[in-house]
Amino acid sequence: SRISIGYGDGEGENNEVFRRSKIAEVPSITGRWVHLSAIIRGAVDMDIFVNGINVGGEYSGSSSLPMSSSNIDVAKIGYWYSNQSVFRFKGSIDEVRLWNRSLSQSEVRDVMCKKIAGNSSELIGLWNFDETNNQILDQSSSGINGVLHGSPTRQFSGAPIGNESQYIYTSGLTDQNFNF
Repeated sequence: SRISIGYGDGEGENNEVFRRSKIAEVPSITGRWVHLSAIIRGAVDMDIFVNGINVGGEYSGSSSLPMSSSNIDVAKIGYWYSNQSVFRFKGSIDEVRLWNRSLSQSEVRDVMCKKIAGNSSELIGLWNFDETNNQILDQSSSGINGVLHGSPTRQFSGAPIGNESQYIYTSGLTDQNFNF
């Protein structure tokens, strides 16, 4: 499976000269829930964590400019447009959190399976996808609501998000003990 994070600098649309990404190949993650955390500190300082483990990756694109923050840019998750083609994420998403600073690996692990309150001053957005329509309400104090596109199917997730992170992530759940 391929996981990537990236941004555009606002200077040139889809040309890779004006974009910067990090792409990691990870063992198959299909058919099970995983926790993904992507951190962008700068053009050559990005990390991708899968289940709390830094999976490395290779950089793509050549922009060294900061991310664009113009009013016409719209953040997208699970959507990539390149060379007149649209690529969409094929899978399930249970929750998205956006922080105003980069988390350390231990912080990623500490909050990765916990429900968190939306009132943290460091939290820019918290979307848990619990609504039943196409509007996604921001549970943080920012109030940046989102909209689903492409007629996604809503379903009960069963993702392991509780009140305590236990760091138990294996390829199967046989012989595992869980405390609730």
